[in-house]
Amino acid sequence: MPPGEYGMLGEWEKEGDHDIMMDFLLPTGIFLKFPVSRNDTIGSIKKMVWRNASSEPLYGALSDADAYVFTCINSTAEREELEDETRRLCDVRPFMSVLRLVAREGDRVEKLTNTQISLLIGKGLHEFDSQKNHEVNEFRAKMRSFCEERAQDRQRLPWYQWMEYSFSCDLEPCVSLAEPGGIKTKGTKKIFVNVKFEASDKKATVFRSVRQEKPEDYTLQVNGRWEFIYGKYPLCQFKYIFSCLRGGQTPHLTMVHYSTIVKYQEEQGCLGSQVSKSRSLSKPPPLPVKKLVVQAGLFHGSELLCKVVTSGEVNVCSEPLWDQKLVFDISVSDLPRMSR
Repeated sequence: MPPGEYGMLGEWEKEGDHDIMMDFLLPTGIFLKFPVSRNDTIGSIKKMVWRNASSEPLYGALSDADAYVFTCINSTAEREELEDETRRLCDVRPFMSVLRLVAREGDRVEKLTNTQISLLIGKGLHEFDSQKNHEVNEFRAKMRSFCEERAQDRQRLPWYQWMEYSFSCDLEPCVSLAEPGGIKTKGTKKIFVNVKFEASDKKATVFRSVRQEKPEDYTLQVNGRWEFIYGKYPLCQFKYIFSCLRGGQTPHLTMVHYSTIVKYQEEQGCLGSQVSKSRSLSKPPPLPVKKLVVQAGLFHGSELLCKVVTSGEVNVCSEPLWDQKLVFDISVSDLPRMSR
């Protein structure tokens, strides 16, 4: 096997659509090597691998493509499973030009969330797990609990308030629109907007008394985007409409019923509940505890000043009591201020 190419980080800084020679390791022990574009998605690369593997030995031993996932060493020195196959290769930024195909295991939603968190903070989660720091672990646990509670509160919001939070208005700082000659248009100028109604099954039944629907049950959506037009703002202040008018194009909008937004809100809520459920199921059952001990340490910030002292064992009860003094291997005069 030829050695892998090291120092790939500089390769991802380049611009353009050039090919990169990649190595692919299959679970059957077959090694593939062929060029791919840096702008190819992980899903399209997997199709290329399957097409090339069809002419190799042991192809029949492979399962369906969806049963496998690519893994690589990313820029944070962490082994990453590329669950999101819509990402481009240049967005993944593997440290080496090697992608390994492994069987998909575990909860896919949980892994995808952890990957997104690692990319967001620029540090692998394994670095936090390897730290023996009580403050960091306690902070992470409290922040996770706080964020999950806030996410559940937002999922219980009415559809309009949830839309305001999830899809905030994309506005221009000024209302006036400049003409090509540099002259700003007056606020009384009329504009043409193409608005169509969203396809709905209940509109197909004609032999039924028409139900009175409120205008407040509808909102405007930009065609082909999760972007909505709402609020007490001039139409020309929305960036989409502003850019259309500046380019001499007609804005295209869709009148969407609130049930569409509620359905999407429920889908997001189910996704969050799956993550919480997978976390709770992944925890091992508690072991029966027969004895209790207390471990104490002296800290200055996150620095341990001396060895941790452990008390004696006592039986498990509702009010355990230790009739014991803990002696630390450090003089009082050597303790810095703010020690605890």
